[in-house]
Amino acid sequence: MNYKKIIATAAAVCMTASCAVVNCRVSGNITGGVHAEEQSQDNAVTLNYVGDSVPITFTGSVKITWYSDDDSIATVTPTSDLSAEITATGKGSTAVYAVLPDRLIRFGVTVLHEKSEVTSTVDVGSVTLTNQQKSAEVKLTGIEASDAVWTSSDTSVATVDEKGVITAVGKGTCVVQAQYGNTGYIINVTSEYEEKEEPGKEPQLLGTVELSDKIKSQQITGITPEVPVTLSSTDETVATVSASGLITAVGSGSCRIYIESNGTTGYFEVVSTYTGNSQANTDLGSVTLDSETPSRKISISGIPDGTAVSWSSSDSSIAIVTKRGSIIAVSDGECVASAKVGDVEYTAAVKVENAGKIPSTEIKGVGQKLAFSPGDIGENTEFFSTDESILTVDGSGTITTVGTGTASVIAESDTGLSFMRFTVVPSCFYGDANCDDVVDIADATIILQSIGNGDKYALTEQGQLNADVDGNPGVTARDSLVVQMFDAKLISALPADSSALG
Repeated sequence: MNYKKIIATAAAVCMTASCAVVNCRVSGNITGGVHAEEQSQDNAVTLNYVGDSVPITFTGSVKITWYSDDDSIATVTPTSDLSAEITATGKGSTAVYAVLPDRLIRFGVTVLHEKSEVTSTVDVGSVTLTNQQKSAEVKLTGIEASDAVWTSSDTSVATVDEKGVITAVGKGTCVVQAQYGNTGYIINVTSEYEEKEEPGKEPQLLGTVELSDKIKSQQITGITPEVPVTLSSTDETVATVSASGLITAVGSGSCRIYIESNGTTGYFEVVSTYTGNSQANTDLGSVTLDSETPSRKISISGIPDGTAVSWSSSDSSIAIVTKRGSIIAVSDGECVASAKVGDVEYTAAVKVENAGKIPSTEIKGVGQKLAFSPGDIGENTEFFSTDESILTVDGSGTITTVGTGTASVIAESDTGLSFMRFTVVPSCFYGDANCDDVVDIADATIILQSIGNGDKYALTEQGQLNADVDGNPGVTARDSLVVQMFDAKLISALPADSSALG
C-alpha cells in the first residue's frame, strides 16, 4: 500500500475541505454504513469469480481518492467523486482504500475463483431436507467431490461444504451448483427444516458436599460479583448457604443447595453429620478483614509446639493463607481458611470487606525493580507474591513487575509478618507509536498503517497507549495528524488538547 500517497492526500484534503460527515452506502456484499466514529471499520467484499465487480457509493460533498494494494487481484475505478467500482482481476485477497478528509476506510477484498467459463450445465436432480433428514451428500459420477467448486444460491436455506454435503439451515428453496471444469452440475434443494428450541434441561448435579463436626463449612468456588447468581437451600435446618456461596452445617441430614445463573440451574447434594457436640473443637471461629485490618493470624490451641499444620484457602482470589497461618485479604467476598493437623481439619470462616480501599503503591511500567524492606520481623523470613503474573519477589525482597494489575508482596517470619500492596499501571510515551523511544513521522505512518491493515501493521499494547494523542479515546487517523503536527513543531506537547485542535 502506498502510504506516502495516502498521507499526502489526506493532509491535502484536510487543508482544502471542511469537516464533513460522510455516510457510506454500499451495494453488493457489504452491509451497513461507515460513520465518523467508525474510522477503523473493515468492510468485507467477496467476489466469486475474476471479472465480477461491486459498486461502492458514499454520500457527502468531498472527493474521495481510491487505492488498491494489489491490482493483480482487484482494481478500483472511480466512477464519480463519491463512488467507485471494485473489479476482480485474479484469485486471492487484497485491500482497497478510500481516503477521506478525516479517516481511512479499508475494504478487504477476497476473490474466490478464477474466471468462470461454464459451457454446459447438467441437472443432477433435487433434494428435500427435513428435521428428520437435515443433510444429504451429493455424488457426481466419475468426479471426486473435493475437485469441484461448490456454491449455494441461498445460504440461509442450505449450505454446502467442499465434500458436497448439503445441510439445511432454514425453510425455502435454493440451488446448489458444483462446477467442475467448464461444466456446472445443478441440484435443486427444497428445505422443510425448522430450527426448534431445545427443551428445558434438568438441573445438573455439580458435586457432593460433606459436612461434619470437623468440617462445618465449605465454599462454592467460582462465584463472582460480576455474574449474578441465586442460591438456595431445600432444608435450612440441615445447611444454609450465603449470598457468596458459603455452605454451613446447621444439623444432621441431607439437602440440596441450588445455584441458578443465566437461565441454567445446578445443585450440590449436601450430606451433614453435624451435631455441634464434637469433642474436638475444630471451629476456629470467624475472621473479618477490611482496609483497616487487611491481615490476621490465627492459631490452633491444644496442639503441641512443632506440630505440622497444612494451611489452605477455599478461594485464594478472596483471601490467601500463608503456611504459618496468616490470612491476607485479596478481594471482597467470603471463603474458608482450613488447617489440617493429621486427620483433623480445623476451619475458620473468612469475610473480606472494602479490599479495594487497602492502601496501594502505584508502579508505572512492566520490568521495574524495587526493594521491599519489611523491617525487623524476626528470623527465617520468607518473601512471596499473591499474584506472580503481576509481580515477583526473590529471596532478598527484590520486586520485579511482570504485568499490570494489583497484587501484594508478603514477608513472613516465625514471629511476624509484613506486606505491601502494589498496583502496576502501564507507562506511556505519548506519540511513540512504534516504541523506538523517538517521536517522528515514522510514528504517524505506523498509526495509519495499523488502521489500514491491522493484521500486517498491528500496534503493540504499549504502542496503542502511546499512539492515542488527540485527546479522544481510541487510535484514529486524527492521532496520526497530531503526531505530524508535533513533528512539524506546530504544537509543543503531547497529548494534544482536543478543544484546541478544533
